[in-house]
Parts: sequence; C-alpha cells; structure tokens
Amino acid sequence: MKGFDKFAEAASTFVSKAPFFSFCLAIVVGWLIGLPFAGPSNQLYHLVLNSPTTAITFLLVALLENSTHRFEKTTNQKLNALANAMADLMDEFEGMETDQRELRDAVGLEERMGT
Repeated sequence: MKGFDKFAEAASTFVSKAPFFSFCLAIVVGWLIGLPFAGPSNQLYHLVLNSPTTAITFLLVALLENSTHRFEKTTNQKLNALANAMADLMDEFEGMETDQRELRDAVGLEERMGT
C-alpha cells in the first residue's frame, strides 16, 4: 500500500499544477478547433475525446479519494494527540473540578476511559 500512496501523492502534486491544466486545456481547445472539420457524422470525433477523458477522470477521482483519506487520517491523529494532551493537562488540575468540566465541554472532550 505504501507504493500506491507514494504514487498517489506524486500524481496529485503533478495534476494540481498549472502546466497540467494548461495541457488539458490545450487538448480541449484543439479538439474544439477540429470539430467543424469532422464532417456531418462526428460520433467518432466525439469518442476521440470522451472515452479517454472518462477513463482519466475515473482514475483521478480514485487518486483524489486516496489523498483525501490520507489527509483526514493525519488530521484526526493530530487532533487526537491535541485532545489527549489537553486531557492530561486538565488532569493536572485536580482541585479545580468545575473548571475541568467547563473546559471539557468547551473543547468537546468526554471523560476518558482507561486506554
């Protein structure tokens, strides 16, 4: 799985840059310029652009989902670390029970079970 994650990261970085967008735009503009010359029956001409773009879109959505999943996982790990640090800090203030409850309610922490 690590290999795919590295590939997805590299592909995500590549397709999110302006040169890739410019390349895609140039393909579409070139296709549009040639459209009048395709003749009266231009179904094949439409397939020339539609088929590859459908496949590429499908693959890019899979890469986007991978990147999104990894981002959310990393963000949740960081938030959990912050929540645990906040809970540990609040445990230091044993004599201030009211303040602990208010702080836990404010940051959305529940009572921790022994983990």
